Amino acid sequence: MIRLTRAAIWKTDNGLDVTRKTGKDLGLVFAPTWAMISGHKSGTLSDDDYTQKYLEILIQIPEAVYTELYRFGQQCNGILTFLCYCRDGKFCHTYFLMN
Repeated sequence: MIRLTRAAIWKTDNGLDVTRKTGKDLGLVFAPTWAMISGHKSGTLSDDDYTQKYLEILIQIPEAVYTELYRFGQQCNGILTFLCYCRDGKFCHTYFLMN
């Protein structure tokens, strides 16, 4: 069993960076697109629209990638922390990854 958590990226480097800006390899697969990020920041993309677009990204990720994510969580002593630049409690794609 893997416990999923999230944290602001500047609080720890012990996790998986799932941002478009600095994510790499496995983490980048789970990052939102630049269009989603800029649209949400500018207010032209609502929370609901962002959510729909992000869920579409997650649905398209192959099962093998989720298996790799699970293995990564096992390597982190069973606690997988998704890292993002969003502050705790703010609207963020990492909350969708935890559900």
